[in-house]
Amino acid sequence: MTIAPRRSQGRSCHVIPIRESLKQARRAANPDMGYDAGAEALMKETRYGMGVDVALPYEQAVERATDELQKEGFGILTTIDVRQTMKQKLDKEFRKYTILGACNPPLAYRAFEAELEIGLLLPCNVAVYETDANHSVVSAMAPIVGLGMVGGNPALKDVAREADERLRRALKALESIDGPPGA
Repeated sequence: MTIAPRRSQGRSCHVIPIRESLKQARRAANPDMGYDAGAEALMKETRYGMGVDVALPYEQAVERATDELQKEGFGILTTIDVRQTMKQKLDKEFRKYTILGACNPPLAYRAFEAELEIGLLLPCNVAVYETDANHSVVSAMAPIVGLGMVGGNPALKDVAREADERLRRALKALESIDGPPGA
């Protein structure tokens, strides 16, 4: 999805803010959901993803993210240790950063049934990275935006909407964590 300039009074242009464009994409996919801007105040959103800050050390954040994804029916197909890869391939130092390839098999099957080439956009990537010793960020791709690149396939829109809901619930559960036990 690209963000297009919007005309204002026929003379000047401005860019639709990223948060607004993501909300527009969600509303277009399901206008009856009634997304409340106030309800998502802690979740950060970009044009292509959503994420939460968690009061957990990196290793615990990876573990808890995996657990919350599993509660929503996602298994982890791939785990990419970005820090290790950067060191091995480029001899560069990088922060602790993992990309989890999360897959919900029933949703994936429905997506493949709706659009065979959808494998180019799967699995749902979830990134976990360290911001300091006791804090991390967990972010996920925005399925409605990502799968929206395919076009107006209604079956695929339903899959994207459900994946989005499940990923949001997983992130919301992480958002409520106060910190590691004993912190």
